[in-house]
Amino acid sequence: MADMKTTLTTTWEGLTQSKGRMASDTMDLPIAIPQSYGGTGAGSHPKELLMASAAACYVMTLTAMLGARKLPLSGVTVNSELSDIPKQGMQIVHEVRIELAAEAGPENVESSEPLIAAADKSCMVGNLLKTAGVQISVSGTVKIATHG
Repeated sequence: MADMKTTLTTTWEGLTQSKGRMASDTMDLPIAIPQSYGGTGAGSHPKELLMASAAACYVMTLTAMLGARKLPLSGVTVNSELSDIPKQGMQIVHEVRIELAAEAGPENVESSEPLIAAADKSCMVGNLLKTAGVQISVSGTVKIATHG
């Protein structure tokens, strides 16, 4: 695998009630301090970005695994929630919905289901967060698309 270098520029205008931007070759994202911390809330914040990174890594790992098995994938949806509970720590929950193409059969569903957990075990960002004490749980379903 080739070395991967990622660069990001973060800018900020003013103080707490102001705003910032994060930009790279493929992203341009407004950031802001959440209202609960005295900011405007008019942009992404660190916990949301952390969850987004974990979710993106998970879905990309899962789709790579589905693709490696040549499963007839229609699409994947991952709904994620981050909780930061005092004395319990940070938790991320991913709820996964895999939709296989209409031509898929029951054997494709059976092949896909174990990949929901396998992708969690293989996701590099998720594993890094788990090492730091973040609890990550994943559950989901696999369905075959119905003809419209």
